Formats: sequence, structure tokens, C-alpha cells
Amino acid sequence: IPKMKRLDMLDYFNSGMDRPSENLLGGKSRVLALTPLKIVIEETEGGGVLSSVSLGKVNNDTVYIVTTDVNLPARDGSLRVYNRDWKQLVTGRWFAEPTLETWLVKKDRKTLPDIENAVPFVPAAYDFDPETGILTLTSTVADMIPAEDYARVKDLLRPTLQYKLTNKGFALRK
Repeated sequence: IPKMKRLDMLDYFNSGMDRPSENLLGGKSRVLALTPLKIVIEETEGGGVLSSVSLGKVNNDTVYIVTTDVNLPARDGSLRVYNRDWKQLVTGRWFAEPTLETWLVKKDRKTLPDIENAVPFVPAAYDFDPETGILTLTSTVADMIPAEDYARVKDLLRPTLQYKLTNKGFALRK
């Protein structure tokens, strides 16, 4: 989105207008939410891609936490962390994508193969709260697999995972 269009998007949002702006791909983008610590942008009309940029603190320095959710049709997110110069920090050090086992309510090697057959991976919507430093991943697996498969596994999978931003990265909360 060109700089002037981004400024227009902010003006529209601050004026209470729900008017999207054309992006370089010919699609429509708009600001959905804005606080002093976070901006949420609908990059494609209809919510196909949602991104947010939030401010975080690590070792008394500012980092930018960028989340992007893509509707595949199940919403699936990603996370990137940048320093104040917008140089991307190695994400693997800051955040390890959860595995299927991370999502399990109870780790049981007997049921794991059945769960893996029904759920090859767990798509999730990402949301970082800059006020608390908590990254919440909300499972969207119900939107990806057949209803009868989901009914078999839903009680075995956590609906959300939470991670706390620390000086060493994101730590899974128990």
C-alpha cells in the first residue's frame, strides 16, 4: 500500500468512515482498529488477509510484532518480530510454531495417530495484545476439516494457546 494511501486509510478511520483504499494489487484495504500501541489492517476486502502491527518491549527496547492471518478458508496466522530499525529478528528464536502435540489437551501416544489422521496441522488466528504482552492463538481447525472428524477430536485439542513476550522471546503459558 503506497504511503499516501496508508495516510488516507488513517484519515478515513479517524473520521469514522468505512471507506477502503485501493492497494497496489488492485484490491481494497482499510484500517479496522487503531490504538497507540496497535493497528489492525484488512489487507483484502472481505477479511481474506488481516494484519496487525503492535509495539512490544524487550530488554527495555521497542520491537514491532507483526501478525498476519490468511483465510484459507480456515484462518491461519503467522508472526514476525522486527527491531526498531525494521530488521526482522530470527522468528524461530522468538517464537516456535506450535506442533500438533502442543495443541493436545493430554499427550497420549495411543490417540496421536488418530488425531494426526484427522488433523494434519492446526491452523490458528493470531492476536497480540501489546498491553499484556500476550500472543493468543485461536484454533480454527473446525473450519478446515469435516464436521464428523472435528467432533471426534475437538475435546482432545485446546481451543487456544497463549504465549507471553519475554526478553528471550515468546514463552508458552501453561
